[in-house]
Amino acid sequence: MPDWDNSVAAVTAFAAIVALGTSVLQMRQSNKQHLFDKRLASWERVNGLLELFAAHRKQLLDEEDGQPDFAIDLEFKWLTNNTFLEQIQTSIIKPLDPQEQRELHLKLDEIRQTAIEFGFLFKGKQFTTVFRFVSLYRDLLFEMYQYKILTDHMTEYAQKFNWTLEKAQDTLHEKVRYKQLKDTVRQMDDCRVLMQQNNLLKKISDTIKL
Repeated sequence: MPDWDNSVAAVTAFAAIVALGTSVLQMRQSNKQHLFDKRLASWERVNGLLELFAAHRKQLLDEEDGQPDFAIDLEFKWLTNNTFLEQIQTSIIKPLDPQEQRELHLKLDEIRQTAIEFGFLFKGKQFTTVFRFVSLYRDLLFEMYQYKILTDHMTEYAQKFNWTLEKAQDTLHEKVRYKQLKDTVRQMDDCRVLMQQNNLLKKISDTIKL
């Protein structure tokens, strides 16, 4: 007679193995889907920054020939004109308003986190250029914000103390801050060129795929 107990035990064990295998496969698929979703969301945010910079890079790279950049508020709005950054567009209008300052610093922290998250999700030295670009984007927005405060003070002090424009620039070290700002723009453009030369956009797209 067949050993029914052993047969049942064997079938039960086999069913358990199949169930375990199915569970492992489902877990792997779930993990892959989760990674895909995280990478896609991260890249969409980063790509939004790249697109904004590319659209306005020529104007941002232009020098003011020794004159202060009184259009800094417009340039700031160019670089914050998407759904990720639109909440801080008004911070350049009232840079000393406490609520505007808070919103700005929260968003700058979020941009920094975006850079860090991208570095975790896209491994390899080839992607460090993207990390650097996003970090510089954050730096540029903060430098623009600080420069706006400086130009507001220049205007105020020139009227209050009857200073010339040159006197206001020298006293408040405007040219030093302006050079720092433009250096950041050039570094960002260098990153953009490197990404194009190394075909990083395609490599990122290939990495995202399941």
